[in-house]
Amino acid sequence: KLIEKYSRLWPYILLFIIIALGGAYTYLKYTVSVYSTSATILIKDENGKGANRRNLEGFVDLDLFSGLNSSEIENEIGILKSRSLANEVVKRLNLNMIYLNEGRIKTSEAYINGPFLVKSIFLDEEKINSTKLSEFRTYKIEEKNDYVLITNTGNNEVIPTSYDIITAFDFGELIVSRNDEVKIDENGTYYIQFNSIEKTTSSLLKNISVSLVNKDASLISINYKHPVPQKARDIIDQLIIEYNRQDVALLDKLDKKLKFIDLTNELAHANTVLLQTTLGAVAVTEQAIINEAHRRGLQVPNRPKRDMAGSTTAAG
Repeated sequence: KLIEKYSRLWPYILLFIIIALGGAYTYLKYTVSVYSTSATILIKDENGKGANRRNLEGFVDLDLFSGLNSSEIENEIGILKSRSLANEVVKRLNLNMIYLNEGRIKTSEAYINGPFLVKSIFLDEEKINSTKLSEFRTYKIEEKNDYVLITNTGNNEVIPTSYDIITAFDFGELIVSRNDEVKIDENGTYYIQFNSIEKTTSSLLKNISVSLVNKDASLISINYKHPVPQKARDIIDQLIIEYNRQDVALLDKLDKKLKFIDLTNELAHANTVLLQTTLGAVAVTEQAIINEAHRRGLQVPNRPKRDMAGSTTAAG
C-alpha cells in the first residue's frame, strides 16, 4: 500500500529531482571558483635564531641601533604581513590592473592569459583613486582591422591606437601588446580595469594569511586565495622575493653599523679615550696631539682648572 501511495507521486518526485539537478548545474556554472595556494618558508640566520649581535656589548648607550630593535628582527610574520611588503608586490606584478574576459555565461579574470597585454608607462594614482565608479576605470580592448580600439565603458569614449606604441588615455599612458600564445575568442569581450595601488594592497592583505607552523623549526606558512591559481602562486612567490630582498637590505644595514662600531672601537683604543668621546672630533683630536707630544718626549701641561662659579657653558 505504501509503494502504491508514493507511485502516484513519481511525476512530482522526478520533477523535483530535475529542478534540483538543474539548480546545482546552474550554480556551478555561474559561481566563480576560488583556489587556495600556500607555501612554507624556513626562517633562520647563521646563529639559528635572531640577529647576529656580535660586538654589541657596551654599545647600547650609543643608540647606534635605533630603528632596528629586536622585535622588528624577530617578528618575521609581521614583516610578511606588512603593508610596505604587499605594496611592493602590487607594483612588481601590476596587480592594480585587472584583465577581464566576458563570456556568454559569466565574466572571469584572465590575469596574463588573455590575448591582450597592457603595460602602464604612467598612471595618475590620485585620479584613479578619486574615480569611484569602476565602469569609468574599465576599458574594453578589441582588435579592429589594423587598429586596436580602447573604449571607456563609462562614457563610451573610443581611443584608436596600434600595438606596441605609447597611447595616452584618461589616467596616463599605456602600451597595448598582442599575446600571440592566446587566440582571440570571437564570442568573448576583453576588458582591463585600473584600480589604485592603495586599494589593491588593502585587498591583497585581506586575502593573504601568514601563520607559524612549527615554532621550534621556525616554519611559516603563507596562504592566498584567488580564482586564478597562477596569480595566487605569483603573488606568494613575489612576496617571498620581496621579503628576502628586504632581509638582505636589513643585513647590509646591520653590517655597515657593525663596521662603524669596529672603527669607533679602534679610534678609542688608539687615542686612549672613552668610547663615547670618539663620536666628538674635538676630544679625539686633543688626545691625539697629547699622545704625539708624549711620543716625541715632550711634556704637556695639565689643563687649568675651571672656576665653576664663573664658568659659562659653550656649545659643543
